[in-house]
Amino acid sequence: MSSSISIKTIGGRSLSGPKGVVLLCLLLHPLAIVHAQDREKQFEAVFTSSAPVIDGVLDDGVWDDAVIIDDFHEAEPIEFAPAKDATQVRFLYDEENIYVAAEITMRDASDITAFRLAQGSDIREEDRFKVIIDPYNNGRSGYDFRINPNGVREEALFGLLGRPNADWNGIWDGYAKIGATGWTAEVAIPFKTLNFDPENSTWGISFTSRIPAYNVKNAWTSQAGLTRPGILGVVTGIDRARQGRGLDIVPALTLRQAKDREMGSDEFDFEPSLDIFYKLTPLLTAALTLNTDFSAAEVDDRVINLERFPVFFPEKRGFFLQDADIFSFAGLEDNGIPFFSRRIGLDEDRQPVDILGGAKLTGRIGPANVGILDVVQDAGTEDVNLFVGRGFLNVFNLSTLGLIYTYGSPNPDVSNSVAGIDFNYINRDIFGGKSLQTSLWYLQSDTSGETSSEESYGFRAGTSRNRGFFAELGYQRIGKNYNPALGFVNRSGIRNHELDVGYRLLPDGQFLQTFEMSLEIQHVADLDGNTESQQIEFEPMQFGTQSDDNATFKIIREREVLTSPFEIFDGVIIESGDYSWNSAEIGIYSGEQRALALEGTLAKGDFYDGDRLQIQADLIWQPSKYFSLTTGIEYNDIELTAGSFITRLLTMRTDISFSSSWSWNTLAQYDNESDELAINSRLRWIPKAGREVIFVVNHGYLVDESLPSSRRSWRSLETDVVLKASYTFRY
Repeated sequence: MSSSISIKTIGGRSLSGPKGVVLLCLLLHPLAIVHAQDREKQFEAVFTSSAPVIDGVLDDGVWDDAVIIDDFHEAEPIEFAPAKDATQVRFLYDEENIYVAAEITMRDASDITAFRLAQGSDIREEDRFKVIIDPYNNGRSGYDFRINPNGVREEALFGLLGRPNADWNGIWDGYAKIGATGWTAEVAIPFKTLNFDPENSTWGISFTSRIPAYNVKNAWTSQAGLTRPGILGVVTGIDRARQGRGLDIVPALTLRQAKDREMGSDEFDFEPSLDIFYKLTPLLTAALTLNTDFSAAEVDDRVINLERFPVFFPEKRGFFLQDADIFSFAGLEDNGIPFFSRRIGLDEDRQPVDILGGAKLTGRIGPANVGILDVVQDAGTEDVNLFVGRGFLNVFNLSTLGLIYTYGSPNPDVSNSVAGIDFNYINRDIFGGKSLQTSLWYLQSDTSGETSSEESYGFRAGTSRNRGFFAELGYQRIGKNYNPALGFVNRSGIRNHELDVGYRLLPDGQFLQTFEMSLEIQHVADLDGNTESQQIEFEPMQFGTQSDDNATFKIIREREVLTSPFEIFDGVIIESGDYSWNSAEIGIYSGEQRALALEGTLAKGDFYDGDRLQIQADLIWQPSKYFSLTTGIEYNDIELTAGSFITRLLTMRTDISFSSSWSWNTLAQYDNESDELAINSRLRWIPKAGREVIFVVNHGYLVDESLPSSRRSWRSLETDVVLKASYTFRY
């Protein structure tokens, strides 16, 4: 930064020291020392009539009048300790954008981790700078914008319970440059990307910087190491922002050639599609999708399932990810979810079907947060209509009281609806240095032909997992006939009890950064109280070092009561019975700031009436920001009374970045359960946020002879080639 720049400095106060002794279920340490931060940090926004050039170089004179925020502290590992690496932030705005510039000065600039160059890359393990904004300043929702030293952008949307949804995509701009003493970044966040109330000129805001080489996060505001809505400072004076007409029109064109050699088919499709987003009010957004096409969406990671129950796969389709946080319910993440958007676009046999159109309404109406989704999808002889309505009121300080209702089923012959209520209580000050989060919910499904046991309810309560004792307790009851046709249930007719307790130390040493021990207990019984599953996992040691290396050791006790035979692998059937076994697991995870990184676990022990050796490993080689290679293996060697077998799941991913706009990613996956090799190759061009061209090739092979020798016969199954282009027009 030029020494001639004259900038106003805004400071803030922080408090640290003993604040009290709190006892929760005899799990909080009576001598715990906790810290609290003065959350009155604030500054006044400076309006500029001249926009800075966003190029990552802080030599633009427009920054001379900006506010600078420089009173950062260490959020991790030792919260509120003085930051050892300086972060300075400048803030401006005009009628169209928020402008933020950051200068991060490091102890040694050669320690910068910046292996990702292509837009759309995962930068969680990179050096990065973050801007967190809560336009409503209500501590409940907001936006998270991130950038790495190569200018790769990432964003997330905060929603219910303050959890970030990193699959949300927002249009914004940013560039960064690496220098002799660190790196700099400039970002421009359009007001058109944000939902906000023009009558409210006071916004929540904060900033963080992460340095993986030292395993350190610095922050302007934080609590329990976190910076998110409810733990932000304040910026005042944003009173000249314009949202424009609030209209985004996104036309797309898809060309697809699909060849199935097994069926002898060869098809060519030419599919236009259209997405429209319009802000009915500054707080309420309507979306319309027509002839929606998801053929260019990312493929799922392949799984060999050795359990009795279906696997949960996350949503990856952009239309459903937009504002997805508002449809979340009670913090449920897998079993028992009333609405799971991946059920849309699939028929009753879970095969893809066409989505003819859909409409969505999300945002705020008065004191209520609302989400409405209505989709029409092809169902053969007739189309089916699928509806989801979600709403919740903000109550108390950070808590919510909500309702959800779904109607419709992918199977046109089945009538189904679900109604539910949830209450989510959050208190971030109740234990001084800890927070308490509690969820309670009740759900009732109504399926044609069923008359009883269609309810599901439960609760979960837990403290934050920072220094000292932590605990989480949960209970969930799922009726035998509870059936959310638009949700996800992989196990019904159960009572699930969970307990997780532990203690975390943050040593103030040169090598060891964290040390944790924990005990997790899960007990699943049928509705009559008979045990179905039980797992006790004792982790006497989990530690992390200053260089972001981690190691774990676990001792696991499991029990499964099978009331019917279970085919665990082709031809291997485990008979009914009561099975108990013990195992041990070691995990090693090296920091990904290195050019060569290893993540792996080794588990050995009993398994049902036999034994099992399990190996999972990923080797990451990233010699430069232009190329990286990741290879992975999941290996199981299992010997049972019913038979012995070995499973192998092999993956290889290459990421080639020609520039920040051009990238080529290839993922190959093979498993010996299906004896299929699947290759997904994607060439992407993102000249600017909101504009994209993607070329995708999917190819599947079958191994005709699964022999131990190196001679294998590979047979091509199908080929899918997709070219898709989209462009966002903003008004």
